[in-house]
Amino acid sequence: MGFAGYYAYMETAGIEEILKSADELGLLIQDTDAYRQYRRLEEIIEADPERAGLLSRYEEDLRVMEARRARADIIENFEIESLGELADMIRDDPLIMEYLEAKKEYVYLLEEINGALTGTDEE
Repeated sequence: MGFAGYYAYMETAGIEEILKSADELGLLIQDTDAYRQYRRLEEIIEADPERAGLLSRYEEDLRVMEARRARADIIENFEIESLGELADMIRDDPLIMEYLEAKKEYVYLLEEINGALTGTDEE
């Protein structure tokens, strides 16, 4: 085996080890309370078309409004009020609020893991 073949072999072996470690990390993540709570609540929300639709509509309207603000588009008062009404409906729903808190905690966990992987964590 020449140098190029050896290098290709070593690179493949390295990638396989990384993928194996990634699989193990994925299993460790799935074993956290943050992941289990997030998934449990996500399944409950998804099984409720009214709640899922409300949350989806709010997230989409918010995303669109933020994109329009970034482009300095004019946003009418009725659009702001409509988004505010959706936000109020979400705040008034304890299950959705519990889901959003669980999602926030799960995302925080993923950000911490990403920081550790990339060396950007602040420890």
